[in-house]
Amino acid sequence: MYEACLLHLVNYRMEDAIYALQCMERYFMSKYSPDQAAGVCIGNRTLLADMKTCAKSDLGLSLMHKNAIETDTLRPAHKYVPWVVVNGVQDSTIVDNMLEYICDHVAAKPEGCPTKVHRCFK
Repeated sequence: MYEACLLHLVNYRMEDAIYALQCMERYFMSKYSPDQAAGVCIGNRTLLADMKTCAKSDLGLSLMHKNAIETDTLRPAHKYVPWVVVNGVQDSTIVDNMLEYICDHVAAKPEGCPTKVHRCFK
């Protein structure tokens, strides 16, 4: 529910949430509770408090229900969580470096994407 509430609180602007979402996913995978992960990843204490309140409220439940309905319509159908789809494509490596993947695969680049990529070849 934390992620759903975070996205709601930033009006679904991925550029405002991408770092926190990626950070929280990494901490969840390291067996941190949602509360612990949010505490580490959300620097804005007001946003953190609002997110925790939302996650324990009817609004949080409503947002999760909305996400569940949207998840059931995914094509390809999801097989596990998180099941991240970018431009209609699911790739299990997206979670490993979500910002890099999004920067490489979407037309409207969020803040934080490099403007020029330097690649070195041996």
